[in-house]
Amino acid sequence: MDRIFEESLFSEIEEFFSSQAMSISYEDIDEKRVLVMESDGDEWFEDCNITVGEAENGIAAVNILFSLETGLSDENPDKVDDLLVFLNKYLTIGSFGLVKENGYFYFSCSYLADAQAETEQAMKIFLMTWQIASKTAAEGEQTVRSVIQGEADVSELMSDDISIIQFD
Repeated sequence: MDRIFEESLFSEIEEFFSSQAMSISYEDIDEKRVLVMESDGDEWFEDCNITVGEAENGIAAVNILFSLETGLSDENPDKVDDLLVFLNKYLTIGSFGLVKENGYFYFSCSYLADAQAETEQAMKIFLMTWQIASKTAAEGEQTVRSVIQGEADVSELMSDDISIIQFD
């Protein structure tokens, strides 16, 4: 793997988000280096993991994964899963997912990056994608939370023409 792209992108991400009240750490998961961002305040997400996949022909996959906090209980996963399937039909990037065994709710998206681009350009593309992904994840988290707290009914949401709108 071309670690130069990963190192320069991670360095820029760390510098930018550290100034935004985010704690940055690194983990090795499944032989991949993962940049982990955690909020120092009360954010809507638990953490955000960034990975860079293998660079082939000058192209690398950049993956963004938000772990979302919703307060899922044993009775919620099936209706939340139905809602996520419905919401995913309307997304232009990324998808929501749920690991039912432990109530883990997430939003992830990936994009292909030019691994030979200047660091400034790579960071610009990352920030645009991160902004769209974070807005989508936050809106999805609010929608799921409203269902869990009984403020909205899944069947009503699915019968309305409601979707999460992503802006480019």
